[in-house]
Amino acid sequence: MDDYFLHFISIVIGIGTNSAITKLPILERIDLSPIIMVPGSSAGEKRFDYLISNLPPENNHLKHSLLKTEIDQEGRLHIQENISIGDDEPIIVIGFKNNRDGYVNINQQARLLGRAISILKREYSFDNFRALGHSNGGLIWTLAIEKYINKSKIHLGCLMTIPTPSNLENQTFKRLRMLDELINNRNKIPYNTTVYSIAGA
Repeated sequence: MDDYFLHFISIVIGIGTNSAITKLPILERIDLSPIIMVPGSSAGEKRFDYLISNLPPENNHLKHSLLKTEIDQEGRLHIQENISIGDDEPIIVIGFKNNRDGYVNINQQARLLGRAISILKREYSFDNFRALGHSNGGLIWTLAIEKYINKSKIHLGCLMTIPTPSNLENQTFKRLRMLDELINNRNKIPYNTTVYSIAGA
């Protein structure tokens, strides 16, 4: 991943139990504006480790916190790491216990992502965030925003997808059901959300 691409991303994003959440770190409440990343199919919470470790430092040399979470199929969040006190722009990575590919799985992951955002919003008291999705992670984000995230309660400043197969891996020109859904519901993405879609591997 070249330095130009890393710099571009840094500019854009600014740099269990039966309970709904486990291993929740305790921190002082501040005005958070997290960057929330979702990996593609078959990838987990470590998918963005290289990207995050190579982001250019800020002027104040602040190293942002990294909170890794996994949500299981019952909607429980399992959290690793924590958010440092005073860090108002932490990075959160959300992975899925079921991270398989396919229309049904991706829709289930989108629904679970909506639940994860609700839980994290409640626990960490933030009302805005930025989102990044790699490969099918971009599909998961888009479906979640269109169908499962309450946009009246939280503001999404920016959505970046890298590179997202909106028609899945279909090699023909025939539009699949997934693409039809994304197009039909595109007006549900907030007008004041900036969307970047980057092609490539």
